[in-house]
Amino acid sequence: MSMAERHAALSRRRFLGGALAGGVALAFGPTLWRQPGYAAVPARAPHLQYGTDPRRSMVVSWSTDGPVERAVLDVGTDRGFGRVIAAESRAVRGTGTVYHHAVVDRLEPGRVYRYRPRHRGGQGAEGHFRTAPQHAERFTFTAFGDQGTSAGAAAITAQVARQHPAFHVHAGDLCYAYSAGTGEAGPVNPATWDTWLGLIAPVASQVPWMPAVGNHEMESGFGPQGYDGVLSRFSLPATGARGVPSTWGFRYGNVAVLALDGNDASFEIPHNLNWTEGAQDAWLRATLRNLRADPSIDWIVATYHHCSYCTNAVHASDGGPRQRWDGLFDDHDVDLVINGHNHCYERTHPLRRGRVSDDGTVFVTAGGGGQTAYQASLAPLSYVSLEHGKVPETAPWSATRYNDLSFLAADVDGKRLTVRALRPDGSEIERVVLQKTVLQKPASVRAAAS
Repeated sequence: MSMAERHAALSRRRFLGGALAGGVALAFGPTLWRQPGYAAVPARAPHLQYGTDPRRSMVVSWSTDGPVERAVLDVGTDRGFGRVIAAESRAVRGTGTVYHHAVVDRLEPGRVYRYRPRHRGGQGAEGHFRTAPQHAERFTFTAFGDQGTSAGAAAITAQVARQHPAFHVHAGDLCYAYSAGTGEAGPVNPATWDTWLGLIAPVASQVPWMPAVGNHEMESGFGPQGYDGVLSRFSLPATGARGVPSTWGFRYGNVAVLALDGNDASFEIPHNLNWTEGAQDAWLRATLRNLRADPSIDWIVATYHHCSYCTNAVHASDGGPRQRWDGLFDDHDVDLVINGHNHCYERTHPLRRGRVSDDGTVFVTAGGGGQTAYQASLAPLSYVSLEHGKVPETAPWSATRYNDLSFLAADVDGKRLTVRALRPDGSEIERVVLQKTVLQKPASVRAAAS
């Protein structure tokens, strides 16, 4: 029996044990709510995630303060809606909040749809979403990690809305309900999730909010990897590695975006190190090979939480992702990697085989999404966490550093990708233009500092 199978079996034994002992089955993870409820409560905090094909499917999620009957989603192209989609409802230990997820399929590419969550005795506000286009078009997406629920997080979320993104990529450490971030025993405050979902709802109710997992998603006591909390509140597309729901991938026009589980690779915080037993890496290799064989894909963007390259003194660089994935990025010409973890902005020069190269991958730390900033860079020196400890190193790869809150807005226009680093007031730190010059090779890079 593999490690993943042992974890699944253990989770099932715990689930059944709680139920047979007279406990509440939902106390052991994200489970389907099967009991009828009668609460006349509103549907709130809606947020979107892409389904398995962003051109044709979308997931609408929302929450209620308790169990409800007949949670459904009305969806259509006008106020008449026309379709009613039954929702799957999930509960999680430690809170009475129930989370509902409706998978809307059989949609048309590039079309705007209206939706309204409701249940017996209550409903939510109407919202809308747009499916991904059938073909490439000009668009913007946004990204950051390490958000939380601070005033800074609210300011940055408001600026994200002003970019009118097609989707948002979250590089992990979503709400910090689990403050320790080590995966070891420690308090988890589920109410923080609801506060955070309310904070992002004005944007996430219209823009798919696609999260990777960070170390603060390894919530102690919430499943074998600690991911029951995030998996209760999000219904992520089953497009990642088999048995690894913390991974996913999608394409939007000529851009492919992949989310990796950085906790599986981290030497610095090794609680979940190697938990996928190679399944994640095999999926990544096969997926990158298929993407680079597709002439309609110009740009490949990967995101995971732990920084492969960063000079910030708090976490600096993690050698685990470097060792596991740099070679795959090089072999398949990945264009852009977005990390979080260090609460700052830092961009590398293009790198290939760990060295500065005009035809390499650009790594960006975008961990300034709202949590307290880390303002202690070590550049031009730094250190890297390896399997047996931290090792000092020089950082000739570091191009730009900004040690305060910030986020990314990436403008895609055919074979040109412009990445803007923005402050909470919307002003630019810098913009970097990636331009495809050779078929299926990473872009040349031109930076313009503001």
